[in-house]
Formats: sequence, structure tokens, C-alpha cells
Amino acid sequence: MNSRLIGLAKDALLLNLGRGLPFRVTLMISERCPLRCTTCSIWRTTDPREPSIDELESFFAANGHISWLNFTGGEIFMRRDLDDLFRTTARMLRRLAVVNFPTAGQEPDLIASQVDAGLAAGLRRVVVTVSFDGGRREHDRLRRRTGAFDRAAATWRNLKELSARSRGRLSVFAGMTLSEELMALTPEPLDALVRDLDLEGTGEIHINLAHASEHYYRTHPADPLPSDAVGAILQKALAGRSGTGTGLRHGGVNLLEKIYLGCAHDYLLSHASPLPCKALRCSLFVDADLGVYPCTVFNRSLGNLRDSGYSIAALRQSALWRDTVKEIKAGQCPGCWTPCEAYPSVIGNLLRPGVLKIARHLTGSRRRT
Repeated sequence: MNSRLIGLAKDALLLNLGRGLPFRVTLMISERCPLRCTTCSIWRTTDPREPSIDELESFFAANGHISWLNFTGGEIFMRRDLDDLFRTTARMLRRLAVVNFPTAGQEPDLIASQVDAGLAAGLRRVVVTVSFDGGRREHDRLRRRTGAFDRAAATWRNLKELSARSRGRLSVFAGMTLSEELMALTPEPLDALVRDLDLEGTGEIHINLAHASEHYYRTHPADPLPSDAVGAILQKALAGRSGTGTGLRHGGVNLLEKIYLGCAHDYLLSHASPLPCKALRCSLFVDADLGVYPCTVFNRSLGNLRDSGYSIAALRQSALWRDTVKEIKAGQCPGCWTPCEAYPSVIGNLLRPGVLKIARHLTGSRRRT
């Protein structure tokens, strides 16, 4: 294990002990998107924003403690200065252990070239999720662009080839969000994706449950997902991960995926986080205007980084921040189980009673209710 991963492990230990700064940041670096998805309204933004490289450099300089960074959009590869941003990230964040981001995969050659440039710039561990909505038919219909699936599939293949040459520094997954719109098109979206992407099984598919977010996706709460149908898909995805990802390269990600899938059925029934949330203690969300929120779901503005010298630690001194942490601890936030928030919750509960629930899910002894 390299020194940066050791640093990330120390951050996780301090989190479990109730100490330390939030070390995982979801950072929105573009509101532009080439698609017109029915499940998201970011693309409807009439004046899409992007934080400048200079502003992001100031943010990194003020928050050198960050060890896990999640870039998000929109589509991050619509930034034509992304290679510069990757170089700035690698240069400024000396403790950074993991960078992860999704992509709609609509420019296969450009995306592979820029990911390769990020690795060359010194990003130590990169995890990319290429987003799909079921198979070719469902995907193109929900993304409202003919050929969107085939372009994403080409990106998937390009990145898998790059991953094979990366000596473990790049991991690539096919991501799929289970939404009401997707379930209306097919009851078996996993099988459709396996077929059309020519996968050997479901072990390389990263699953997410659809959530509404006024400040991120620009969407409003909808009807709950059908728990029985979605629960069956979650079980199939969990079974597909058995015996996979046991090496150092994918073991940690695969473990988090198993726990996420195992707990997701509980979320479908309760609509509350299955584990105590760690937003603002492990993680936070920064929008494209550098506004800070507890997470991608909880629509409460905690201030703007421009007004705090770009420092997370400075924002943490406010009464609003402290009161929001108390609400989250008391379970009074909206509640979610999206991986952006679920993974930090898993990591932050390893030394607390939540570990019993984690163990139960991993051993496959989850009680059905």
C-alpha cells in the first residue's frame, strides 16, 4: 500500500473516532452536458457555470488535506482545459489518494486521451464510471440521442484498454442508475446492458439508485422506486459480484459495492440511510459556483468558498454548519443511499455499531422485511 492510500486509511480512522476534516469532496466542475437525459435537468441550465482553473487552484491550496476527490458535472469532458485541471490537481493535492468521476462517454478518443494525460500528470489512482441506462434501446431513448450508447460503449472499450496498461492505477466500471423511467422501459436492465456491452457478467456494473436533488440534478422528488422489482435487480447485481475483485486492484471498490448493494434494499423500504450519514464529517458537495452543501441531496447552502478564502475549515466555524451536522446526526436530513454519500457512510461506521449491519450484509444473512 502506497503512502497516499495509508493517508486515506488514517483519514478513515480519524473519521471513525469523530475527528478530522472532511477529506472526500464531490466537486462539480462543469454544468455543460451533450445529452438531454429524462432523469436529470442539469442540461436545462441556460447559463452553465464552470469554476476557473485559478479558482480551483486556490481551493486546492486551501484544502491540502483532501485525500479523495470526486469530479462531477454535467459532463466533465466538455471542459477543454481538463488536462490542465488534472495537472493542477496532481501538483496541488499532495495527499490525494483517489480521483473518481463519471462520464457519459460521448467523445471516446478525447476521453481516453485526457484520462491518459491525467495518469501521466501524476494522479495516482483513478476510477472512471461510464454511464449507461440499460441496453442500447433504453439508453438512447432516455438520453435522447441516437448513437449515445455506441459512443459510450466505445469509450468503455478505450478505457478498458488503457486500464490494462496502467499497472493498477486506472479502474473502469459501467455505471447504471435504476430509475423509474428505466424500469418502465425494461424489467431487466442489467441483462440488457450485459448483452449490448458484451460483458461476461454483472460484476463490472456499478449500480446506483435514482435520487432527486434540487441543487444538483435540478429535479424534484418523484414516486418511490418499486421495491420488489428493484430489489430483485440489486440481488442479481450482488450475486454477480461474488468472487470478483479479490485482488488489491479492485478489492476495496468491490467491497464497497457489495455493502452498498446489500444495504440498498433496506433503503427502498425505509427511504432512510441504512447507516448513520457522515456528510460534513467525511464528505461534502461543492457546486459549479463553488457553493458548499452537505451532499448532493440535502439542499442547504452552507456558504460559498469564495467568501471563506476557499477554505473548508473556515466554513466549518459557522453556527449553520454546526447545526446542520447535528441535524444529520439526528437523522433529520432528507435521507439517501446514493454511492456519493453511502460510501463515506460505510467507511465512517467501521468502528461503530453500524459494522454489525455491514457484516450481516456481507455474509448474505440480510433479513428481508
